Amino acid sequence: MKRPRICVVIVDNDLKAVKQVEPLIDLFEIRIDLIGDGWQELVKQLKKPWIACNRHPDEGGKGEKIEARRIEGLLKAIELGADIVDIELRTRNLEEVIPLIKKRA
Repeated sequence: MKRPRICVVIVDNDLKAVKQVEPLIDLFEIRIDLIGDGWQELVKQLKKPWIACNRHPDEGGKGEKIEARRIEGLLKAIELGADIVDIELRTRNLEEVIPLIKKRA
């Protein structure tokens, strides 16, 4: 039977906690909207694959309400090596955003 992969969600800028759990898991989910400033420095320290997530407030996020800025955060995550980009089905202009993300990958 195939072993499930373990993903730990990072919601703050606690590098010590990240390094402690890193050997035990397969990948991280980086909540850009919850971490706020400092997420870019945090992801540069990761040794495992990571998912970039920048939730809209309507989807339970705490970050940017301006859609263009929220998407820009995801595009920055791609530049910094995100392995997966998590984007909501209800994202405004989804049919335009997905090709933009794929183009940057």
